[in-house]
Amino acid sequence: IPPALVFPPCHSPCSGKSCSSASLDTDLQVIRGSRLSSESSDYLVLDLIGQGAFAKVAKCVKSATNETVAVKIRKKRSATEAEEEDAILQKLRAFDPDTWHFVRWDSSFIYKAHLCQEFELLDMNLKEFVNMRHTSSLPLRDIRPILHQVATALQLLKSLGISHSDLKPENIMLVDHVRQPLKIKLIDFGSACDASKAEQGSCIQHRWYRAPETILGLPCNEAIDMWSLGCIAAELFLGFPLYPGSCDYERIWKITQTQGQLPGYFLKADTVRDKADLENFVELVKQMLQLDPTQRITPGQVLQHAFVTVSHLIDFCCPQSLSSDEVDAEPTQEPPSENQLSKRSSFGTQSPQHILTRSPTISR
Repeated sequence: IPPALVFPPCHSPCSGKSCSSASLDTDLQVIRGSRLSSESSDYLVLDLIGQGAFAKVAKCVKSATNETVAVKIRKKRSATEAEEEDAILQKLRAFDPDTWHFVRWDSSFIYKAHLCQEFELLDMNLKEFVNMRHTSSLPLRDIRPILHQVATALQLLKSLGISHSDLKPENIMLVDHVRQPLKIKLIDFGSACDASKAEQGSCIQHRWYRAPETILGLPCNEAIDMWSLGCIAAELFLGFPLYPGSCDYERIWKITQTQGQLPGYFLKADTVRDKADLENFVELVKQMLQLDPTQRITPGQVLQHAFVTVSHLIDFCCPQSLSSDEVDAEPTQEPPSENQLSKRSSFGTQSPQHILTRSPTISR
């Protein structure tokens, strides 16, 4: 790493918008059997199913409908971020969450000065799903539909000028791993923001899935989500994080050492068909991990890539590879075109490509 390279300060391995501690926040005690109240309904808490630095999530029964839902209770300290998340959820409300693979948000209410958000109840996150299997990795036939669905969600966010900013396995949920295997939805828009207003050098993204431009404090946009998806794709196949590292310096070093050169056993395959599939998977991951965010593959390009469309397998006539269960049909609801939205801000003259080289190119 060049000695003149200075990293933006970050004193916490957080994944949220702010690195400020939430330890001094007055927390709302949520335990089994307690109740939350809104103007339209009470919510009986069945269990606490998630907890982070800025919020906790409870599994509840909504008395008005007797429906089991998930209620996210934000801490007082994160009120501003909660309002921003609500604004983004309002934008997403115009689109079908099942078609575009994001969690359905039903309502928000204030309970004892805490913002609470009601969502549909989902099954388990991607990390939990992988951990419950006998192996720590997934076969390509399972990775393919996951990438297709996440890219579909990112395509919508990109068209709306939104960056999720916290894409990681824990924020990719399975709807029902028994009755709807590999059907996923994107959750947690607490760190999401207007891509054109992303704060330079802000502590966003989980450290293992943090894009180079974020680490280096350079201007960033929704392309950081594609970097995260590339890291997730590699992790699902390898069975371990691609760029863990104990600090940003170590991660940048690993990125510069490995980018464009994924592990050789990626290309070890028993058949010609498997090798073709692996080669296309590796090519896609490399394009997701393009160091220059202006050259990084877009969600729309992911959906057209040979690994996702399985066009490279047609000649092999393999029913398993071309199963309709693997890849969902294209969404019938179109995202707004870029002409209908204000242009995102460009990267200007600064680009990580001037600092980090040796990266693959993408044909446009």
